Parts: sequence; C-alpha cells; structure tokens
Amino acid sequence: IYCFLGRFIAFALWRGIRIDAVFTPHMFRLMMDPHAKATHEDLGEVDIKLHSNLHMMLTCDSETIEETFCQTFCIDTEFLGVRSTYDLIPGGSEIPV
Repeated sequence: IYCFLGRFIAFALWRGIRIDAVFTPHMFRLMMDPHAKATHEDLGEVDIKLHSNLHMMLTCDSETIEETFCQTFCIDTEFLGVRSTYDLIPGGSEIPV
C-alpha cells in the first residue's frame, strides 16, 4: 500500500495536481512506524460515535449484551416465502454470541 500511495502522490506532484487529503493522526503514526498497530482507541479519531458504541460494548457486562442483542451463531434466510434457519457452527442456535 505504501508503494501505491508513494506513486500516487509522486504522480500528483509531477502533474501539479493538488491532493486535498486529510490524514488522521493514526495514519501519520503508520507512515512513521510501519509496525504500529491499530486499536479501537484510534477509531475515536475518525468516528467518535462508532468508537463510543464499541467502547460501551467492550465494557458492558455479558448479560446486558446478551439481553440487548439476543444473537446466536445461526442465520435466518427467506427464499420464495420459505424461512429457514442455518447454524453457522454445530449447535449454533443454542450458543449466544
């Protein structure tokens, strides 16, 4: 990805094209240190609402999450008016996410 971005920016400079790009602080950290890892805290610099929702889910107790979302490891589909439920893993309809 660095090679592509380098070529893209070099082409724009060569042609005199102004690139109106805004980099987040995390992107600058990645450019300075390619071994840097992204965390959910970095998401707060990009999307505050998504970050706060993910943080709430990470700090919430498991019973509240289970009661709120009530998800299991199965998928419901409807094809030609026929509803079917498929387990994503064996016994998935009995395992809460």
